[in-house]
Amino acid sequence: MPEMFGTQRVLAQDAAAAGSVLTWVIVLIVAALLGGLVIMAVRKRMLEPERTEAASEGLFDSLRRMRDSGEITGAEYENARRRLIESATQKKPEPARLSREQAEILAAARASEQRIGRSGGAPRLDAPPGYDTTDRASERA
Repeated sequence: MPEMFGTQRVLAQDAAAAGSVLTWVIVLIVAALLGGLVIMAVRKRMLEPERTEAASEGLFDSLRRMRDSGEITGAEYENARRRLIESATQKKPEPARLSREQAEILAAARASEQRIGRSGGAPRLDAPPGYDTTDRASERA
């Protein structure tokens, strides 16, 4: 190796220079990670939909605000409030009961589906590439 200015120096052999390089590598990695986190936070904030005050309030708060601002009357407010309460407290209807004959037919259908290996829908017709579903080589292959 040619000598520069009368001394031969290799970076890997100089412990102080190696420590300095390692320090800068770590600093650059940390800076890149922090920069990525900042970019992710800014991107998230820019892409999220803007939340207005009306969008974040509940139904009753919205009704109350509309009544107070005069958009709806007190009677309309009471009517809407009563309908909301009724729909929230209304019991869901029970599913229709099957007759014994219908239950037996349903059980037989489910058992036959399990025997043929499918749980509903059309049967799957898979074939390896170059073969049709009858397991014969296709003419294109």
